[in-house]
Amino acid sequence: MNFRLLKRDFLRKKSTTSLIILGIALATFFIATGFFITSTLIKSIDDLFKVAEVPDVVQMHKGNIDENKITDFATSSGLVKKMQTPKILTVDGKNLRINDHVQTNSVMDVSFVHQNKEFDYLLNMENKPAKIAEQHIGVPVYYYEQYQLKKGEKIAVTFDGKKYEFIISEFIRDGQMNPSGVSSKRFLINDKDYETLAKTATEFEYLIEFQLKDRKDVAAFQTMYAENNLPQQGPMVDWNIFKLLNGLSDGIVALIIVFISLLLILVSMLALRFTFSITLEEDMAEIGALKAIGVRPKQIKRIYLLKYMTITLLGSFIGYVGSIFTSDLFVGNMTLYLGETPKTMFSYLIPLLSILFVSLVIYLFCQSILKRINKISAVDALKQNNTKKKKRFLLRLSKNRIVNTHIFLGLKDVIEKFSSYLFLITLFIIGTFIITIPLNMYNTMNSSSFISYMGVGQSDIRIDLQTVNQMDETYNQIVKKLESDNEISQFTGYTTYRLKIQNDENIWETINVESGDYQTFPLTYLKGKAPSDENEIALSYLNSQEYKANVGDTVQLRSETGDINCKVTGIYQDITNGGKSAKGNVKGSSEELMWYMLNIKLTNDVVKEKKVKDLSKIFNNVKITDMDDYMHQTLGNTIKQIHMMTILATVIATILIVLLSMLFLQLLLVRNQKENGIKLGIGTTVKELTLQFMSGVMFASVVGVIIGTVLSNTLGATLVSLLSSSFGMPKIAFTILPVQVYLLVPIFLLAIVMFSTTICFHFAFKNKNIIERIKN
Repeated sequence: MNFRLLKRDFLRKKSTTSLIILGIALATFFIATGFFITSTLIKSIDDLFKVAEVPDVVQMHKGNIDENKITDFATSSGLVKKMQTPKILTVDGKNLRINDHVQTNSVMDVSFVHQNKEFDYLLNMENKPAKIAEQHIGVPVYYYEQYQLKKGEKIAVTFDGKKYEFIISEFIRDGQMNPSGVSSKRFLINDKDYETLAKTATEFEYLIEFQLKDRKDVAAFQTMYAENNLPQQGPMVDWNIFKLLNGLSDGIVALIIVFISLLLILVSMLALRFTFSITLEEDMAEIGALKAIGVRPKQIKRIYLLKYMTITLLGSFIGYVGSIFTSDLFVGNMTLYLGETPKTMFSYLIPLLSILFVSLVIYLFCQSILKRINKISAVDALKQNNTKKKKRFLLRLSKNRIVNTHIFLGLKDVIEKFSSYLFLITLFIIGTFIITIPLNMYNTMNSSSFISYMGVGQSDIRIDLQTVNQMDETYNQIVKKLESDNEISQFTGYTTYRLKIQNDENIWETINVESGDYQTFPLTYLKGKAPSDENEIALSYLNSQEYKANVGDTVQLRSETGDINCKVTGIYQDITNGGKSAKGNVKGSSEELMWYMLNIKLTNDVVKEKKVKDLSKIFNNVKITDMDDYMHQTLGNTIKQIHMMTILATVIATILIVLLSMLFLQLLLVRNQKENGIKLGIGTTVKELTLQFMSGVMFASVVGVIIGTVLSNTLGATLVSLLSSSFGMPKIAFTILPVQVYLLVPIFLLAIVMFSTTICFHFAFKNKNIIERIKN
C-alpha cells in the first residue's frame, strides 16, 4: 500500500519531486567529495611519508659540523632510532637554468643532493626511491608544473665558474620540500656527479636528520638538542610541519567543498519544508478524512516520512554514485604532488557516511516539520480552513499612486505572504554565500596585502643574506648602497637570532627572533602593537598559543649574552615556518646570528623589475626578490586551487538557483492557482499576471541578494577564519573588490532568476485556457 501511495504521489508531482531529489543529490555529491578528498589527502600524505621515510626532526645548519659529537648525542639521548647528516650543495638562482628559464629572480633556495642511504628518500612519480644515472637529474615536481617540463630536457648549473649540464630523467616528490609554499627545493643527481660538484662547491648546508623511536618525543628531543650546544645555524622543523605544509592547498579545497555541501543541505531542507507546506494544504481534506475515521497522527506522519526519506535516500544515493565517478577530477593537484593512492574499501566507506549524515539530518528535520500534523483537527481539515491565515492588507491598491498596478500587486503579494517567499529569499542568501565567499578568499590571497599574513611587512623588494661569506661586511655594504640610492624611498634591515625561550613548563626551547624597526613596514596585529622599545617582542599567533602568552605578559628569552625578560606587545598572523615566529627589539650574540633581511620601498617612478636586475648585478651573492614574484611562487598553487573552487562554486550556485527557483515558482503557482484563475477570469491577461509574479519574485530575490552580500562580506570572513586558525590565520579580513561583489555578482544572480521565471511561466501558461484554470 505504501509503495502504491509513493508511486502515485511521485507521478502526480514529477517535476517537484525530481527537483528536490536533485538538490539532495547535489548536497550529498559535494559532502561525499569533500570527505573523499580529505580521506585521500590523509592517506596520500601517510603513504608518501611511509615510502620516503620522512625524518621526525630536521635541523638545517649552515657551516661545518662535528658528526661524531652529533652521533654521540643521538646515542646517549635514548630517543633516536636512526640519524644521518646529508650535505646539500646550495645553488644561486643566477647559476641555474631549467630548460630556457634562468632562476635569477626565483625565490626558491635550490640545492643539489644525492639519494640518502638510511631514510628521507626522494621519490619518482611512481613513489619509489628514485635512481638517477650519471649526467642525469631528478627535478622537483614543483618545476614540472611551473614550466611543463618533459623528460629529456636539460638543466644547466654553474659551480665555481664551471658549467655542468644534466638531462632530466625523473620528476621528484620530496616529503620535506614538496609544496610550493616551502621555499626550498632539492634536485637529485647521481652519486658520482655529486662527488664531482662537491669538489668545486663553495656553499653548502647540512640537514641533520633524526628518526625517533617514538614520534611523541619530538618536543622533548628538540629541547635536548638545543641544550647540548649542537649545530643550530638554521631552522629546526619536525614531522608535524611537513605534514601540515603538504596538506595545505588540498586541505583548503576540501574545506571549501564541505562548506558548500553544508549550505546545500540547508537549502534542501528549506525546499522540503516549503514543499511540505504546499502538500499539506493540498492534502488537507485527505488528512481530515483519515483523522475522522480514527487513523492516528503517528500513522499519518509515517506516510509522509516514508515519502520524504525515500526522496532523501534516492537523492543521496545519486549524489554518492556521482561522487565516485567524478571525485578524481578534484584530486589532480594532490595526485601530482603526493602520488596516486590506490582506492580501498576505506576510500568508499568514508564518502558513504555522507549518505548517513545527510539522511540523518533530513530525518530529524522531517520529524520536526511533521509535528504540524498533530495540530490539525479533523473538523477544520475537512472545512479546509485551518491553514487559512487572516490576511493583513498592509498595502492597498486604492492608495497606490507610484508604480504600475501589476508591479504593485506583485510587491503586495510578497509582503502579505512573506512566509511563502521566505524560501526564495533564503535561497538567494545562500546562493550569494556560495559565490561570494570563495571569490573574496581568492581576491584576498591574490592581493599584495596578503603578504601581511606571512609575517612580513608590505614592501616592493626583499633582500636576504643567509649563505654569504663575511655576512656582516656584505650587509653593511648593501645598507650603504641603499642609503645613497635616489630610487629607494625607504628601507629597513632586520637581523634574525637563534635564541631560547622558556615554555610554561619551564623547559627551554629554541626560537628564531627577528629584530629590527617595525614602524616603516608594519604588520597587521591581531592584538596589541609593534615592538618599539628595547626588550619588547611580538609573537605569531601559534607561538602565543603554544607559550600561553598574551599582550602585556612577559616571556623569558635566553641568549649567550644572558637571560632577557621581554614584554609581549603584539600578536600577529604568520603562515610561514609552520606559523611560528617572533619579532622584537632583542639582540643576540654574533654566534647566534642566523641571517639578515632588508625590506625596500621604491619611489613611484621606478620600474620594479629593472631595479631587481640592477641590484642583482651589484650584489650577485645575495638573494634579491620581487615581492609580487615571491607571492606568486610560494602561494601560486594554493591560489590556483582557490580560483578553481571559485569557478566551481559559481557553477553550483547557478544550477542551484535555476532548479530551486523553478521549484518555488511551480509550488507558488499551485498554491495560487485558484486566485490566478479568478484574475484571468475577470480579464487579467497572461502577460499582466506574469508581470505580477515577476515583480514579486524579483523583489524577494533582491532582498535575498542584499542580505546575502552583507552577510558573506562580514560573517563570511569569520567563518573562513575559524577554518584557517589551525594554519596560523585566526582572523582574515577579506579584500573585497566592490565592482565584483556589489555589482557583477548581484546582477548575475538576478539575471539567473529572471531567466528561470521567464522559462517557468512560459511553460506554465502554455496551451491552457481560462476555464481550466478556474476549474482548478
